[in-house]
Amino acid sequence: MQISSGLSFMSALSIIAAITLVLYALKFKPQLIVGFLAISMVPFLVVTMVPSTTASTSDVAAMEPWEIHVPGETNLQERAKEATLFVARVEKKTADGKILDQKENLRLRDAQILIKNANTQRKSSAAIARLTASTPPDTRAEAIRAKLNPPDRTRDVPVAPPNKVRPRTKTSVKTTKPPAPQKAAAMESKSETLTKEAKAAEAKKVQQERIDAANAKKAQEAQKRMAEKAKRLAEAKKAKQQAAVKKPTIAKKVAAKQKMVSTKKPDLLSQYATAEAKRLALTPQSKQGLAQIAKFVSEQGDNGISAQALNGGRSLFTPTMNGVYEGSPLHTAINRLHAYSNKHNLEVPKWANHDLYKKTPEKFYTVSTRDQAALVMISFAQQRGTDALIVQAATGDIQATEQLYLKFHHKAPQSDPGAWQTSTS
Repeated sequence: MQISSGLSFMSALSIIAAITLVLYALKFKPQLIVGFLAISMVPFLVVTMVPSTTASTSDVAAMEPWEIHVPGETNLQERAKEATLFVARVEKKTADGKILDQKENLRLRDAQILIKNANTQRKSSAAIARLTASTPPDTRAEAIRAKLNPPDRTRDVPVAPPNKVRPRTKTSVKTTKPPAPQKAAAMESKSETLTKEAKAAEAKKVQQERIDAANAKKAQEAQKRMAEKAKRLAEAKKAKQQAAVKKPTIAKKVAAKQKMVSTKKPDLLSQYATAEAKRLALTPQSKQGLAQIAKFVSEQGDNGISAQALNGGRSLFTPTMNGVYEGSPLHTAINRLHAYSNKHNLEVPKWANHDLYKKTPEKFYTVSTRDQAALVMISFAQQRGTDALIVQAATGDIQATEQLYLKFHHKAPQSDPGAWQTSTS
C-alpha cells in the first residue's frame, strides 16, 4: 500500500513538471516540447507497468478474517473454519448458476490451500499425540523429532527461492462452471434427504437412549425388590432358627411347671373336703358345697368384723383367753386339727404349731383366710352333733349353714340368735 501511494505521488509530480516545462518551452524554446513531454511520461509509464504487490485500503476492507495473515499467529484452525464457510458460500453461489470472476477464483484457491494446511497440521498434532502415548519416555523425544523432520527425499529436485512469489495476475485458475439446473436440483434434493436421515437417526438415537434408561431403571428396581425379598427371607429363616432353639427351653419350662402343679400338695381345705366327703359319703355336688360353707364362714361370719392385729391381719378365732394362749378358742381349734389329721391322714400345716403362738398369739393373724376357714370346718367336724347340719349345709341350705356357724363356732346365746353378726368369738 505504501509503494502504490509513492508511485501515485510521483505521477502527479511528473505531470506538474511536464506542464511547467511545456510552458517554459513555449515561451523560450518550442523545439524542446517533444523532449520534455517524453521525459515527463517516464514516471507515469513506470507506475502503470509495475504490478501492485500489496492490497489497497479498499481491498483490505473487503478481505475476510481468514484472509488476513499475521506473522507468528497460531490460529490456523480458526482461520480454516472461516475459510470452510467461505468455500461453502462459493459452492452455493456456483450451484445457483452464478459465474465466479478471477478474483473470487483466487480467493477460493487460497481458502482451499488454507484448509489443506489446517488439516495437515491437525493430522500432525494427532499423530504426535498418538506417538507420545505409545512411545516410552526415554525414546519419545527422538521419535517426535523424526516425525517432524522426515528424511529429505527431494534433494535433487530444484526448489524455488522461498521469497519469490508469483504474481497473481499470471496465475491460471480454472473457472468453476455452474452445474446444470437438473444437477443442482438433484444435489439439493440429496442434501435435504441427508438432512432428514440425519434428523431421523438423531431422533432414533434419543428414543433408544430413553428406552435404555427406562430399562436400566426397571432392572435396578427389580434388583432392589429381589434384595429386599432375600433380606426378608433371611430374617424369617433366622427367626425360625431362633424359635427352634428356644422351643425346647419353653417346652421344658411348661413341663416343669406342669410337673410342679401335679406334684404340688393340696392345701388344708382341699384335704378336709376330700376326707369329709369320704367320711359322710357326700355326693360330688355336696363336696363342692363344703367349699361354699367355708366361703360363708370367711366372708359372712361375724358379718365380716374380725379382731385387728399386726399388718392389718384378721382372725376367725380369739387367740387368747384372759391374756393367755393356752385354753383359748385358737388353742382348742389347733388341738382339734391335729386330732382330725391323725385320724384321716392329713398333713398338718406349719402354721398349726402351738410354739408359734405361746409368746406371740398375734402371729395367727398372718394365716390366710382360706386356711382359717378350713380350721373352722375341721372344728365343726370334731364336735358332736354336727354331721347332720354339715350334710344339710353342703346341699346349699343357708339356714343350716347359719345354724352350724351360730351353734358350734360363735356359740351365741339362744335367746339372741343374731348376736353372732356383731360379736367376735
